[in-house]
Amino acid sequence: MTNVRAMTRRLRRVGSARRQRLHRRRAEQRAIAELSTYSDARLQDIGLSRGAIAHAVRHGRNGSDAYAAAGAAGKSTGAGR
Repeated sequence: MTNVRAMTRRLRRVGSARRQRLHRRRAEQRAIAELSTYSDARLQDIGLSRGAIAHAVRHGRNGSDAYAAAGAAGKSTGAGR
């Protein structure tokens, strides 16, 4: 009986983890779809390029890196606006 309970708990954890991954993946897809509707100018205003949308949604975006890269390239980041 103990083995059955242990297996049941294990299956519940696996099912829960799969549901969480599915929900996270759907949320990512919605965010990517939403950001993909933005104009290039609007994306630039928030510090993204069209090609970086999926990566930013899935892995986040470190603001200090964006400022450092813009500073190195001599571009304004809009920080003083």
